[in-house]
Amino acid sequence: PAQAQNLRDSIAEAGLDIKVAIGLREESPSWAEAEETGFTKADGTLGEVFDVIADSDMVILLISDAAQAKLYPRVLAAMKPGSTLGLSHGFLLGVMKNDGADFRKDINVVLVAPKGMGPSVRNLYVQGKSVGGSGINCSFAIHQDYTGTAADIAIGWAIAVGAPFAFPTTLESEYKSDIYGERCILLGAVHGMTEALFRRYTRQGMDPEEAFKQSVESITGNISKTISTKGML
Repeated sequence: PAQAQNLRDSIAEAGLDIKVAIGLREESPSWAEAEETGFTKADGTLGEVFDVIADSDMVILLISDAAQAKLYPRVLAAMKPGSTLGLSHGFLLGVMKNDGADFRKDINVVLVAPKGMGPSVRNLYVQGKSVGGSGINCSFAIHQDYTGTAADIAIGWAIAVGAPFAFPTTLESEYKSDIYGERCILLGAVHGMTEALFRRYTRQGMDPEEAFKQSVESITGNISKTISTKGML
């Protein structure tokens, strides 16, 4: 629960009286993980997902794409009027467009999308306490501003989650770039390029084991390590 941990810690350091609670199915394997990080049912910081949604002034929806597509009508129906729906990518907007649905008009809808996975969001936040500038950059968007405070809420969320830099986008741009970058490039193109390289090398007479090293292992090993530590250029 990286974002929940970061938000809880930032709010505590700021001296604010705001409770961060995690909503889960009790049979979820994530329940034990949440308890290990200090969220408990006893103090009201861990509870059944729709109970937490109904009680919250801001709902940050971090469930899987498939779960969002299935459960968004119930999530929206459970939210309080004037509350804020927070998303960390724009996939739900694409789903709702396909369904001919729209967000309730009496809530805010904002996005803060950290450019990294949960463990990195947490680890770099912790590192940032001693190393200036650490943290995961993020994009943010204001899709619907019912209360007139949606921008403040989004920027506050970005700061609290530990982003040293946040840049504006839109919900639509976010989900389209996600589909292209993650679905097309990471899940399609990278696989296709490594397979094409492997086939090319073996056709040219290279031993299959060496061809594997020169194609798959060079991308998952040396190339990705170089990009992670030194960037693309």
